[in-house]
Amino acid sequence: MLSNGATIEDATAVRRFLAEQAVPYEFWDVTRLDGKGLLDAPTLGPSEQQAVLDAYSAELEELKANKGYLKADIVALWEQTPKLDELLKIFDREHYHTEDEVRFTIDGSGIFGVRSLGGEWFDVVVERGDLIIIPARRHHRFTLTDERRIKCIRVFQDEEGWKAIYPETEQAERSQAGV
Repeated sequence: MLSNGATIEDATAVRRFLAEQAVPYEFWDVTRLDGKGLLDAPTLGPSEQQAVLDAYSAELEELKANKGYLKADIVALWEQTPKLDELLKIFDREHYHTEDEVRFTIDGSGIFGVRSLGGEWFDVVVERGDLIIIPARRHHRFTLTDERRIKCIRVFQDEEGWKAIYPETEQAERSQAGV
């Protein structure tokens, strides 16, 4: 949903809009995971997580080669995730990262609020098959849809993963530095 309340649902129009906003988006087929118990299970054990990563190894290796990403893992949030509401309060605050935030949704759905190049907010609903890359330093936030579950492959540029930087933290650090 755009800041003016408009919604874009046509896949071609969504891709075009996100490209205009410098937010890379792709759709990857998830049917290769059908019948393996990997899609609808709320959580995955280590061997199941590896099976998902292996199923997308070609795509992940291409991303790594093209963008300098180093590792990938699986994250799952669902109603039974301990302290889910506390986690969502952290993610739903405006923040950015010093590296890209790469998410490929294999199950469930979520909403990325992204600050446009013009400074307005727009929402992107990600669902099964959606790969989105929130560019480094782009202000955004995240929450779950009413379904309250999502399972994603995350891809990182830094072995330590990513750290959220909140505008109020950045402003405080600038003030302390005299900037």
